[in-house]
Amino acid sequence: MEWFETIGVAASNFDRVDIVPNVVGAECRFIRAITYPATVRVTLSLGEIGAKVVQTVHELWVGDTLHAVGDCKLLWMSRQRQRAVLLPEEVRHRLQARF
Repeated sequence: MEWFETIGVAASNFDRVDIVPNVVGAECRFIRAITYPATVRVTLSLGEIGAKVVQTVHELWVGDTLHAVGDCKLLWMSRQRQRAVLLPEEVRHRLQARF
């Protein structure tokens, strides 16, 4: 949710609005083990932007070594109707402008 704030989408308001993103898929594939203790840096980038779904892509790094890759799919939905909706144009615009 912090990532949405960085692109100008007020994620802090998601609990008070009808149209919100909903995680419908998340995956992480480890390339090598991360052992304790470790400081892990997670990068996030934009994947595909669909009509209703936004994909984010993640990488987990320890130092300069890549340890895992993954992605998350966020479906935009109406909480009131409990149905998928089109990605709001403001969000689409901000995503395309940022990436």
